[in-house]
Amino acid sequence: MHGEPSLSAPSTALVRRDVREELLEAASALMTERDTLDLSLIDIGERAGANTAMVKYYFGNKEGLFVALLERDAQHTLEQLLRLLSMTIDPAEKMRRHLNGMLRTYFHRPYINRLLLQVLHHQSQERRQEIVDRFTRPLTEAYRQLIDEGVAAGLFRPLDPMFLYFQAVGICEQLFSARILLPTVFKVEQFDRSQQERFIAQTIDIFMAGIARTPPSAAEARSKALAADR
Repeated sequence: MHGEPSLSAPSTALVRRDVREELLEAASALMTERDTLDLSLIDIGERAGANTAMVKYYFGNKEGLFVALLERDAQHTLEQLLRLLSMTIDPAEKMRRHLNGMLRTYFHRPYINRLLLQVLHHQSQERRQEIVDRFTRPLTEAYRQLIDEGVAAGLFRPLDPMFLYFQAVGICEQLFSARILLPTVFKVEQFDRSQQERFIAQTIDIFMAGIARTPPSAAEARSKALAADR
């Protein structure tokens, strides 16, 4: 019949999209396995089953591929947080779910913060600002909103969103930027599922305790203890 799509020959756009995604996933897998961003185009092409000309065709060069990978991975995290902000749950639960999602993202994409920093270092000032405005600034603005909601609800202490950004990323990312310490110091090659879950739970508990509004009784007790030490 006229107008029916052919099932025997996929469209050029579909083929291109699949190859492009395979190249991104190849780079992601290699960064995760090798714990480094130092990859060659040959490595990426071989993992994806494509030649280096395909990297140049879709991304221009390796830096272009890295930018595209950052956009793919960071967009997912940002979208998760924006969905959380729109939910009708208390701010503390929103923050807990955000941290949970970010930690799980790092377990699957441990390179993401290092990739952001490397991409920014290799861009022009104008392009760097575009990337920050697209991914990092919305995250800090989301933190500002969460803080305001939490303070208004009596759940959070007043916090600086700029500081909170570095603290949230830092507490979630440190394990993954320092993975070499696991086998050398703790004789652990990698976390099993139970260790992952315990690490996520403990990290969230520590962070939430740090941003929580201090109960008046605890503050008074601390003041008395300090006064007694003088």
